[in-house]
Amino acid sequence: MACNYFWARLTIPANMMTLGELSLLLGTGRHQARRILIRSGLPCRLIKRHWRSPTTERGYTRRAWAIPQEVALLLMLKQAERQLRPDCHRLNLPFPDALSRNIAELTAAISYPRSS
Repeated sequence: MACNYFWARLTIPANMMTLGELSLLLGTGRHQARRILIRSGLPCRLIKRHWRSPTTERGYTRRAWAIPQEVALLLMLKQAERQLRPDCHRLNLPFPDALSRNIAELTAAISYPRSS
């Protein structure tokens, strides 16, 4: 298996995003996008693939984050809010109500996994 993350796109379902795609949306690196995702507490899945090398008989594991598209959209809107709020305050402009409302509606629409 290759050392790049192309395999992640092949193993993650089509209706979910990889961490690399999320980092492109947020305009950050993969590590920072991963930190934003984990800190948000929003639902995501860690997909693991295990295999054994036929030549060396060593076992390997690859991990990839699978992020629902709604979660990626919500993280993108929250980042826009974080960047826009100080500018509105500095320029004495009202913060757009529609953005806050959309974030609240999307947050309510996301289903969280049940904790047992």
